Amino acid sequence: MNKKHLYRCHQLYACCLFILSISCNSNKKSLLKQNNLASQTSSYLLQHTQNPVNWQPWDQKLYQEENHTNKLVIVSIGYSSCHWCHVMEKETFEDKSVADLMNEKFVSIKVDREENPDVDKVYMTAVQLLTGGGGWPLNAICLPNGKPIYAGTYHTKKQWMEILEKIQKRYESDPKQLSELAEKIAEGIQSVNIIVPPEETKPFNNSFLVDLVEDWKQNLDFDYGGEIQDQKFINPVKLDFLRVFKTTTEDSLLEKHLDLTLDKISSGGIYDALEGGFFRYSVDPYWNVPHFEKMLYDNAQNIGMFADAYKENPKPIYKNIVYETISFLKNRMSADNAGFFAAIDADNSSGEGRYYTFNKNEIETIAEDDLQLFLDYYGIDFEKPIMEDLYNLKKIYPESQFTVNKKITEKRWKKLKELWEYNIKQIISKRDFPLVDSKIITSWNALTLLGLNKASQAFGEEKWLSEAEKTFSFLVENLFKNDILYHTYQNNMPKVVGFLEDYALLSAAALELYKSTGEKYYLDWSEKISDIIIDKFQVKENSFFTYKMKNPLLSKVFDLNDVTIPSSNAVIAHTLFDLGQLLGREDYLNRVQSMLETIQSDIENGISYYSHWASLYVKYAYTRYEIIVIGPKAREFSREIQKEYFTNILFQQSSVPSELPFLKDRYSENETLIYICKNNVCFAPEDSVEAALSKLRSFELQDKTPGSRNISIYDKNLN
Repeated sequence: MNKKHLYRCHQLYACCLFILSISCNSNKKSLLKQNNLASQTSSYLLQHTQNPVNWQPWDQKLYQEENHTNKLVIVSIGYSSCHWCHVMEKETFEDKSVADLMNEKFVSIKVDREENPDVDKVYMTAVQLLTGGGGWPLNAICLPNGKPIYAGTYHTKKQWMEILEKIQKRYESDPKQLSELAEKIAEGIQSVNIIVPPEETKPFNNSFLVDLVEDWKQNLDFDYGGEIQDQKFINPVKLDFLRVFKTTTEDSLLEKHLDLTLDKISSGGIYDALEGGFFRYSVDPYWNVPHFEKMLYDNAQNIGMFADAYKENPKPIYKNIVYETISFLKNRMSADNAGFFAAIDADNSSGEGRYYTFNKNEIETIAEDDLQLFLDYYGIDFEKPIMEDLYNLKKIYPESQFTVNKKITEKRWKKLKELWEYNIKQIISKRDFPLVDSKIITSWNALTLLGLNKASQAFGEEKWLSEAEKTFSFLVENLFKNDILYHTYQNNMPKVVGFLEDYALLSAAALELYKSTGEKYYLDWSEKISDIIIDKFQVKENSFFTYKMKNPLLSKVFDLNDVTIPSSNAVIAHTLFDLGQLLGREDYLNRVQSMLETIQSDIENGISYYSHWASLYVKYAYTRYEIIVIGPKAREFSREIQKEYFTNILFQQSSVPSELPFLKDRYSENETLIYICKNNVCFAPEDSVEAALSKLRSFELQDKTPGSRNISIYDKNLN
């Protein structure tokens, strides 16, 4: 893997550097001599209001003038549910000796990375350049112009004091050396964001992806699922691509890996057996010991991933996961006025994970006379506590399998479960629930909307589709003002101008609502937001979009690789590809092809970091189908069709006449017809779902028959 790719593979975190300077007028000077976080709305910033450090909130306007005192600047970044952020606060930032040093020699800025991801991306790039790693809390020490000279993550009090004293001493004795270092780091950050379109493009073909996936398989864990790592993240965007690819190519080894992965995370400690929903990651390679924070973006994507899995393989455990996770979101992360909160802390007042874990005495109290049965069902081994003397509950077996194996009648099992759940509630009712970060983030809510939409399709639950539509309405009514989309909603007000991820994911969500409802209102919204992206975020030098709308601070920044969420550019490329066909907009299709041609070398160098791009590549390299449903019963027929899992299909429905390209002149008030089309060429329509799906499967079988030519969109565009 080349050096350039190593930088790009962390693009979620790696972006541009902002310029920071401190005003010197008397009023602002006095402000800098106190902790000014109390007026903020961010849960993370409010957690630091009682620190003796004179923390300042991030505010570009406040720090635009020259810093005549020439103090070094500390930029400390974290988020409300970050366990090690809490640890460093208590150990270090609450200490008076540390605060005295920081207040005397430095200007200290606190940043919520979820509120200001652009600022976070800047300094995460710096820490990666300097250390090769990253994480939170992220602590950077900068020159007065904001360029970093040091960046690291968690530090003990002793380490932090030594670093501050050493750097301050060097700043006083040899500022020129530090200035040269800062320039080199800044140049490194800029180099990450230089993207040059290829002079020659390669043809899109299936062998390109096949070879890359074969290499990727070397890093897949076929014993415990996921990728081979000491810590396990679920990474839905990667698993979604592997599902698309294995279904398209009928790869049995990938199918085995995906089934294993989903079964392991369903029955592992990373899934909350108490209330549903997923924790952030497991600290072991077996999915057993979780890091107990819960993030909206994880749970949103996991809902959609398990819904798709159920479409292909209707296991009861997949269904349970979806229903329980949505219930958890509604119970714990849903705002009264619609929308979903950002995160739940890993810690409560007793420590990390203490809300979710139990000691031996508590387990014996819960289980009463059926201790061994309880231990077997929840996967507890008293010889293996996950920390100190604490154990977490896991759903080792699907209930039906467990009761058969243990020869328990349905009646007895029901009574046992009711007793255990009652006893568990009695214990946890006496515990304080971890902090819920009540920020409503546009991009993460759009992901939730997408997950709810997929779940509604898989299980025919109209209430989930209604919830998705309600969430969409909330976002456009409260966070879309004068054609500007905002990033967060806090204290009943929009806050922070939106980033590309907000626009891209909301446009994608609108498009998926259109496919599920047939309501042109959502199609219009998707097109409107996409056009704003093209107008406000495009650049001249390449076909990608910048992460921030305007005022780049050191260099233009491009969010290209997929990590915790899919890359903004990949998301908008998928949306433009579908919109281009639905609306007949060649400008959209031409841009997408250019984007994919440019990113092709990055996919080749590290497909696992560009998996959402690879899913788009499938749409080009393999045969593309369209399903068009039109007529009075279009919604009814569509609900049945969308229970199926498709990988390379454009879906469109309408229960009214329409002038859109695929729908024009096809409406009849006397019947509902289903057209199966292949790369925009439609065959004779069918009047039943069964007949239409049978025709589609027949075409797919022909395409997979050895010797047949697999016509791709790319082939069509070349002719």
